[in-house]
Amino acid sequence: MHFGLHIQPDHTQEPTHSWDGTVNRTSYPPNNIAPAGLYTFDITVNGKTPNGLVLNYDKDRMRSSALKIGDHDVVMIGRDKYRVSYVLNDTKDAFQAGVDAYDPDLQWLTGIKDGTVKAPAINTPDMDVQTDICGTYRFVFWAIDDHRELDKAHRRKPALEVNKAYTIPSAANFAFDTIWPDEWNNASSVAEDAAAQQREVYHVVWDSQNRCFRSYITKYGEWKWSKTVGKDDWVYESMVQINKNASQVIKALNRVACFSWVTHSIEGSGGAVVVFYGPWWHKDTYIAAYPGAPGTAGLPSERTWYISYLPDLSHLVCVFLLNCTSRENPDPENPDNEKIMVDTIFSKGAQFVGTVVGGLLHLVFQAKPVAKRFWKYASKIIVENGGWRLYSLPWALERAVREVLPSEREMKWGTSYLTTSGYRPYARWRDPGYPYLGPARGGKTDDQLKRMGPNP
Repeated sequence: MHFGLHIQPDHTQEPTHSWDGTVNRTSYPPNNIAPAGLYTFDITVNGKTPNGLVLNYDKDRMRSSALKIGDHDVVMIGRDKYRVSYVLNDTKDAFQAGVDAYDPDLQWLTGIKDGTVKAPAINTPDMDVQTDICGTYRFVFWAIDDHRELDKAHRRKPALEVNKAYTIPSAANFAFDTIWPDEWNNASSVAEDAAAQQREVYHVVWDSQNRCFRSYITKYGEWKWSKTVGKDDWVYESMVQINKNASQVIKALNRVACFSWVTHSIEGSGGAVVVFYGPWWHKDTYIAAYPGAPGTAGLPSERTWYISYLPDLSHLVCVFLLNCTSRENPDPENPDNEKIMVDTIFSKGAQFVGTVVGGLLHLVFQAKPVAKRFWKYASKIIVENGGWRLYSLPWALERAVREVLPSEREMKWGTSYLTTSGYRPYARWRDPGYPYLGPARGGKTDDQLKRMGPNP
C-alpha cells in the first residue's frame, strides 16, 4: 500500500501521514482503490545527511519493537455481551491495552481499557456491544508498551493492532416466481425450504471438562440493512427474497452470513452472469462475476453489478448458488465457465461456495431436491446406522448430489474435488438438457469448516 509521509521542516510537530487508498496491486478494481476496511500499518524512518546519505544508526519506527499482540478471540456470552481474550507477548506488562468494537459499516461503537498482563497470562475482559444490526462486527485489539528505556525520546509505543471479526447469524435466499406453474416448479419454494432449515443449525462440541458431547443451536434470522430515512427504525429484510432486483442481492451479499439464490443465468455464460427479474414492471437486472466474463457482452451498464467490485466477503459463511443455463452450456469440452462465479466469490473471502448449474428448466427436477437435501445435511445432526454425524458443507453438497442423480447415468467424478491446489467439478454429464453439477470451494476436510457457523 502506498503511504505519504510529511515531516514538519522545523521538527517541532508530530509527523503526519495519510493514505490516498491506492494499492500497489493492479487486481483491485476500480482504479486500484482498496476496499473499505480497517487497516493497520507501521512506519519506519531513517535520518539523512544534508547531501542525502542515509544514516542507518539514526532511525525510528511508529510501532513498539518489544510488544506484540498474540492469540486473540471474541466469544458471545449473552445478548449484546462479549468476552474478549488476548495474549500480550513482552518481557513486562503493557502500560495500557484494550479492545475497540466497530459495526458492519466500520463505525466505532465502543471500547474498553483492561487487561495489561504479559504472557503466558491470558487477558479476558467482558464488554457490552450493541450488535442488533446483522452483519460482521470487528473487534480491534490494541496495546501500548512500557518500554520508555528503549526509545531515544523516552516514549511508550503502541503495538501493531490486530482484529477479530464476529458475524451475527443472518440469511438471505433469493428466488423468482412466475405465473406459469411449470416454471422451475415455483422456484420460490427452494428459497423457503432453505430459510426453514437455516432457522435451526445444530452443532456438537466436545466438553473436555465433563468428557461428553454438547449440542447447541445457531438460529439464523432476518437481517437489518439501514435506518429508515428520518426515523430511528431499522429496515428489516426477510430471509426469503422473491422477485428482487440485483441491487438488493448486492446489499445482502455485503450484510448476511448465509446466502443463496436460484435463478437463470445468461446463455453462454455457464453461470458467470445471472439475471434477476424483479417485479414485472421493472427491467431485468444482472450480476456478473467480473467485467468481460462470458455473457457480459451487451449488458446494460446501469443495470449490471459485478462481484469483483465488492469489498471483502469473509463474513459469508455459506453461499449456495442454483443456476440454470442453456442446453449447450456448460460445454463438456470447455467447462471453465462453471467455475467463474464460484471462484470470484470465494476469492473475496467467502468460507464456502457451492453451486449447481444445469440446462434450461430441466434443472428443477434435480436442483430442487439437491437443495432440499443440502440444507438438511448442512444444518442438522444426521442420525443413521445407530449413530450420528455432522456433515461439513462440501460433504453435505456431495451427499445431496449423489442421492439425487440417477445411478444408471454415467458420472464423471474425477479423483477429488477437494484438493490442496483447487477443485474439480465433481459431476458433469455430457447429455444436453440434464443438470451439470458444478464446483464447491472451501473446507477441505470434515475437520475444517465443520458447520455453518456463523463463527467456525
